Amino acid sequence: PTDDFAFSVCRIVPENNIRTILNAFKKVNKFIVFVGNWYDSDYGLSIWQEYNEVPCIKLINPIYDQKELDALRSNCNLYVHGHSAGGTNPSLVEAMKLGLKIICFDVNFNRETLGGKGLFFNNSESLVNILNKENYPKELIEFHINFADTNYSWEKVSESYFQLFESLYK
Repeated sequence: PTDDFAFSVCRIVPENNIRTILNAFKKVNKFIVFVGNWYDSDYGLSIWQEYNEVPCIKLINPIYDQKELDALRSNCNLYVHGHSAGGTNPSLVEAMKLGLKIICFDVNFNRETLGGKGLFFNNSESLVNILNKENYPKELIEFHINFADTNYSWEKVSESYFQLFESLYK
């Protein structure tokens, strides 16, 4: 498969900045595959109707098979993460562990998840500016892989919870 596409996956809700992302990709005419639950709400349906016929945008219904989702995600050139609510997101951590180029919506928890280093957007114009730059810093990819391996292993997460619970009962 070609790796000349960007990828995003999320619940289709306003706080995931879907229109912001799709507007930017439409403006720069770069291909994005976007997986989500388009038919579960009026919001999702309105986005589907607005963008489904745009040639550089491929909207795909939810994929619940992890192997199928991983195959699609691991073959992309870029992962775009639009979440602006909720904290550390598994999709972002998975993208880090896969060594993908990542662009994130600019909120504190996305910055923290990426170890404070990354490319961030807060509207369509700032995303367009990032997409128009040809060079993605390779050192970011290595940093994100190492940061994810160090901070997002089952051992690290379970140890953090253990320490938290232990501190509550002292």
